[in-house]
Amino acid sequence: MKELLVQAFREVLRSLDFEAAVREGIARLPDAPPRRVLAVAIGKAAPAMMAGALASPWNIERALVVCPDGTPCELAAGPHLQVLRASHPLPDARSVEAGARILQLAESTTAEDLLLVMVSGGASALACAPHPGIDFAMKLDVTHALLRAGASIVEFNTVRRHLSRLKGGGLTRAARGPVVAFLASDVIGGKAHDIGSGPTAPDPTSVDDARAVLQRYAPQFASLELVPSLAASDEAAARERHFIVIEPELLAERGARALERAGWSAKVLPPSMAPVSELADDYARLARSLAPGQAVVRVAEPSLEVDPATAGRGGRSGHLAAVIAPRLPRDVAFLAGASDGADGTSSAAGAVVDAAWAAAVDPSRRAEHIARFDTAALHAGTGSAIVTGPSGVNLCDLHLLVRATTSSGAA
Repeated sequence: MKELLVQAFREVLRSLDFEAAVREGIARLPDAPPRRVLAVAIGKAAPAMMAGALASPWNIERALVVCPDGTPCELAAGPHLQVLRASHPLPDARSVEAGARILQLAESTTAEDLLLVMVSGGASALACAPHPGIDFAMKLDVTHALLRAGASIVEFNTVRRHLSRLKGGGLTRAARGPVVAFLASDVIGGKAHDIGSGPTAPDPTSVDDARAVLQRYAPQFASLELVPSLAASDEAAARERHFIVIEPELLAERGARALERAGWSAKVLPPSMAPVSELADDYARLARSLAPGQAVVRVAEPSLEVDPATAGRGGRSGHLAAVIAPRLPRDVAFLAGASDGADGTSSAAGAVVDAAWAAAVDPSRRAEHIARFDTAALHAGTGSAIVTGPSGVNLCDLHLLVRATTSSGAA
């Protein structure tokens, strides 16, 4: 069963076509092709999304791609196409350079040009442009504080938008003419302003909203200087259109279809951003209630409060798998995988476990790794780690929970 779950997970990742999503999105626009287009793609799916734009009939005169280290990119860089690498999940000096280059590209447009923007998961860290009242070191301090305190991605991005010249519609402000954005959402239930912290989209949140997040999670920064983001009523907002072309729910739908092809009857559960502990309780209950041959699938972005200063290597998928394993019936298997191929600070996408795996691991050893948030070594040493490498996909995490059929003991 575990091997079949890993095969299904890999099949799902291969089925997601970001290039086609952009190409088809452009084809659906009713406008005539613009005379001149300048294009920028930011995120883990940036190379594929830019490939879709370059395959369209539009005349893309200059293009800039910003993606993480290790992300596959087959685009041929040259005078008209630049490919930059930057850091994720935490920004670095290259992220600041990328942010400056993106803003320069937007500022070089004229009122007759179109700025085409493609945003996917990871964009917030890959491109940074702190406003003049905050330096990069301070922004990193805020980022670390929010991560340690367990702020949700929506709360995190609310603060990011009000610290930036790029995010919160800053890119639209910088452009001289119309802006069209195609977005691949990595936020469950997220709106355009949540995806990559909304570099093109009007922002319904305010400075007060961002300050409230800081007051809750990082009160030491509550008095930090914040700036207004692009409001829907601003003149520049009228020049922007955005389209969400891929959403996290697609991951669960494809996961269910893959399991059905492997012989299970699969049900898609509602997406979740619940804490890992709550999801573990939920899956333990579901595992006991599944009939033979049944499966449940969910896309999730679990919260896990971790102190980077004391934690080991690992991520929320591997952590969840280690927690749930001893609570699984003997004929049930569970997979938790990060769609981008990078589960936290581990080198794996996640882990696949069952009761036999739990029985083979010393309970005190497992408990120690869980307590130290150091599950990467645990899974690597016991064969439960799923290693895919950077996938060029970022649509949250995929969870698969299956029960064997009665006929063979495995589906």
